[in-house]
Amino acid sequence: MKENDNQYIYTITEITKEIKKLLENNFTSVWIKGEISNLHIHTSGHIYFSLKDQESQIKAVIFKSKASQMNLKLRDGLNVVVYGLISIYEPRGEYQIIVDYLKSTGAGVLYEAFERLKKDLEKKGIFDPKHKRALPMIPQRIGIVTSPTGAAIRDILSVIKRRFSNIEILIVPVKVQGEGSVVEIIQAINILNKIEEMEVIILTRGGGSVEDLWSFNDERLAYAIYHSRIPIISAVGHETDFTIADFVADLRAATPSIAAEILTKNKKELSQKIKSFKTFIISRTKSTLVKKNLSYKNCQNSILFKRPYYKIDKIQQYLDHYLNTISFNFSRKIETWKNRLFISQEDKIFKFPQRYLLGFRKQDLEQRRSLVRNIFCHKFQEIQFKTNLFIEKLDSFSPLKTLGRGYSITYLYPENVIIKDSSQVKKDNSIRVKLHKGEVLAKVNEIKRDSDEESKI
Repeated sequence: MKENDNQYIYTITEITKEIKKLLENNFTSVWIKGEISNLHIHTSGHIYFSLKDQESQIKAVIFKSKASQMNLKLRDGLNVVVYGLISIYEPRGEYQIIVDYLKSTGAGVLYEAFERLKKDLEKKGIFDPKHKRALPMIPQRIGIVTSPTGAAIRDILSVIKRRFSNIEILIVPVKVQGEGSVVEIIQAINILNKIEEMEVIILTRGGGSVEDLWSFNDERLAYAIYHSRIPIISAVGHETDFTIADFVADLRAATPSIAAEILTKNKKELSQKIKSFKTFIISRTKSTLVKKNLSYKNCQNSILFKRPYYKIDKIQQYLDHYLNTISFNFSRKIETWKNRLFISQEDKIFKFPQRYLLGFRKQDLEQRRSLVRNIFCHKFQEIQFKTNLFIEKLDSFSPLKTLGRGYSITYLYPENVIIKDSSQVKKDNSIRVKLHKGEVLAKVNEIKRDSDEESKI
């Protein structure tokens, strides 16, 4: 499309096609090395992934026709060299490499070594959660094992300064990659373990390639972390990076900053929580004291407290009443039966002696008397049982009962003053110990104060 006969304006499709031609004409066949990430095998059979290095990345695709000809074992984190055509995926305007050939460049060997060591240590139980040590809630002293010039230490210090600035930090500088780095890291962990007051260790470094992080996949370092008496947080690499140190450590943090946030509480929030807990405890304590005081006063004012035998006297009164009532009713019944017997003798016993014999009436009278006696006994036993219960409850408050459970009362002898504090007695004083059964006279050989470990009497 032309405007003013001298300026051509492209559509998006046109400019994309022009760029595609430019790329395909200038990069017909290229070799590219990088690390595989975001690997995705589509149901169509095509393989999509990204190739990345420290600063950039490029999209890559292996079409099904080529993938079927390759013996591929691709994984995220694998370093490879690919050969193919640079092109543009027009619908999204993204440039990509269409891969015709792919081979690993050693990172695959490292990955297999990583997997072998991981499986071996897992079988030995080094990763078992039961070996994980608990982190301190509010650590006062933190040890950091890292490079003193890396971004990781700056991130950690920045977070701690912002959240809880008065934590003591001890940095042990080490090499975090390359020759000798594993030995330095192990020595740093051992140094921190010899410091009595050290509470937790952060093992950290920034991100990098598989080779850069390889020091943290060393078996010697794994055992050093496992045998550390101090809990260790591993914060190695980026969120997607995993090392053997991450699995052995007591906790893995995705980044150095997150490790610092895990260990440090926000000072303002913590202070506010403490104030809230204090207010709650004071309020609950006051409420409990008021209730207990009211209960105590009610007990003091109760008749049972002032007159402990009141309940028994009252029950005894009821018992007397029942006995009198039963006795009165029993006497009336006997009188009634006597009258009936007399009437029977007057009216029927002489008229019908064969049906109303005197012996029959006596037998009936005895049966009724036995029934009344049983009722009386049952009622008496019931009242006596309730009386015994009240007596047992009252008896449970007796000091003698307390002595019966193994306690004793100790007096100064011969003053007969109860001893409540070890400061009341001196060496060679005589004491009298009242037991549940009997008393014991003894002499003090040694006195235990609150700070003493043991005493002998």
